[in-house]
Amino acid sequence: YKERTIRIGQGNNVFIFPGVGLGALISEAHEISDPMFLAAAHTLADFVTDDDLQEGAIFPDQSRLREVSAKIAVAVAREARNSGVGRLIPDNELEKIVSDSMWYPDYKLLP
Repeated sequence: YKERTIRIGQGNNVFIFPGVGLGALISEAHEISDPMFLAAAHTLADFVTDDDLQEGAIFPDQSRLREVSAKIAVAVAREARNSGVGRLIPDNELEKIVSDSMWYPDYKLLP
């Protein structure tokens, strides 16, 4: 038995859409354009390492999901701003706004 990392095979549903959605929300984009999806795809591709590829994975490890989604949201908000469909958020504020806006699934257990 060889321990293997389980890899996600749904790049759009797992990595792309959460980041695109968050980026569109914080930028208040009035449309989601093809260039916004292209920015998301390029950002996701930047996270795939040579080790990932050698393992046969075309997506980063799922342990990096929050990190990847945050960077995608930044890229999407930046593209929305640059293409005139989103609000004017300065680059030096994007990462903090995304971080502050991310949802954490923490639930309190009832006694």
